[in-house]
Amino acid sequence: MIAPGIPFEDIGEPHLQELVRSGARERRRLEFKQELPARDDAAKSEFRADVSSFANAGGGDLVYGVQDEDGVAVKITPLDGDADAEIRRLESMLRDGLEPRLIGVHTRPIEIGGGWALVMRVPASWTGPHAVKSSKAGTYRFYSRNSAGKYPLDVGEIRSAFLATDSVTQRVREWQTERLGRIIAGETPIRLRETPTVVLHLVPLAAQMVEPAALEGTGIFKPIRLDADGTRWNIDGLLSYALDKDGHGLGYTQLFRDGHLEGTNAADIDWLLQPHRKGTIDGLGLERLIIDGVADSLRALQIAGGEPPFAVLITLLGVGGLEIAPSGAIPRPVTVPIDRAMLLLPDVLCDAFDWSRGSALRPAIDALWQASGWPRSPNYGPTGEWNPH
Repeated sequence: MIAPGIPFEDIGEPHLQELVRSGARERRRLEFKQELPARDDAAKSEFRADVSSFANAGGGDLVYGVQDEDGVAVKITPLDGDADAEIRRLESMLRDGLEPRLIGVHTRPIEIGGGWALVMRVPASWTGPHAVKSSKAGTYRFYSRNSAGKYPLDVGEIRSAFLATDSVTQRVREWQTERLGRIIAGETPIRLRETPTVVLHLVPLAAQMVEPAALEGTGIFKPIRLDADGTRWNIDGLLSYALDKDGHGLGYTQLFRDGHLEGTNAADIDWLLQPHRKGTIDGLGLERLIIDGVADSLRALQIAGGEPPFAVLITLLGVGGLEIAPSGAIPRPVTVPIDRAMLLLPDVLCDAFDWSRGSALRPAIDALWQASGWPRSPNYGPTGEWNPH
């Protein structure tokens, strides 16, 4: 990518100038473009092929406004026009021309040299492979990338790409199932209280190793929404935990050396039970617990050197018979008890550390409320932003 280890929102003119100064070369996860795609059909297809090739091959950055010679960055060539309008045009081209739709593409205009450049970050996709569709011919073409750039996939490679996606999904599911089984059986790093528990799993989609030692002494690594009573090493990696006054586990976060993370909170659901209505959880408080837990976990993974994308998996244990409602008086009689002890919320794909967590987690948050009879969470605005009152 353009600047490994630098948050996407912090990329600026110095990083683009460094590409030219150092003679950066295009590679599997980086490509330079002097100009934005034109408006004709051929240019649109080429743009979609570029983007889908990154998505199908581990993700990467397209940098518009940089001239190259034989794949080496040689000059900044600022773009002109309305940056916001151009970004909307590119996003529309992707919505209309890729199957299945590709989510999580981020764009960043950067002022430079009297104009602007554009960095488009394409995530590795968990829902691919993505095909470029031709509206006129009714055909589809699949692309991937290697060190020489993009190339079309043949039939055998397409079959392998679909099998690889299924394999990743199966691996994530199996890991989550195995970990939940251990929690239910009490085979956890610390013994948790037998109370309703929030469990968060972040699973990297690509093989990697992280450095848990980077978190020591930072004060950042702690159980979900709890102050840490201790941090110690174990056979899996680094563990942070919280205990009640009797030494029972309130929660823990376990960072595995392979970039997997497991966080638990066995305290807050009890604290969120509304005193005026027996067995009813404050829904907004539970949303904050989940959203903050994901944010803290991603921050820890970033410091430890983890690399997105991650599957974000949220499970509630021991919640059968409880209800979810807004705090205060319940305005409508639809609320019903959750009908199962273990509530697995829909998976969410996190493609970058600067991910908009409140909005991106909406599929899981809505499902949480639906489990108690509500059509959706009441805490999102009309455009999908998380906007609690």
